[in-house]
Amino acid sequence: QRKRENELKKCEESIEQLERRNTEIDLLMASPEVCTDAARLQELSKERGANDAKLSVLYEKWELLSEYEQFPFYGSAQQAGCPVSLL
Repeated sequence: QRKRENELKKCEESIEQLERRNTEIDLLMASPEVCTDAARLQELSKERGANDAKLSVLYEKWELLSEYEQFPFYGSAQQAGCPVSLL
């Protein structure tokens, strides 16, 4: 239980950090200094794409961990061999 709570908190912190960085990237890409620098735009765009991919995985992980927090019996029932459709 405690391990999952820590994992959920770590996941939330990672999501917040990546979302914050994506906001920074968006602002940088819109700035006059950067929007005319093709190499810098490409670099930032690549970083944002990587961040989006990481966020997609983290959102899914967060959702699973959150569901477990709401329904802790679900994991136990699955481990006991109870079909998911019966829950």
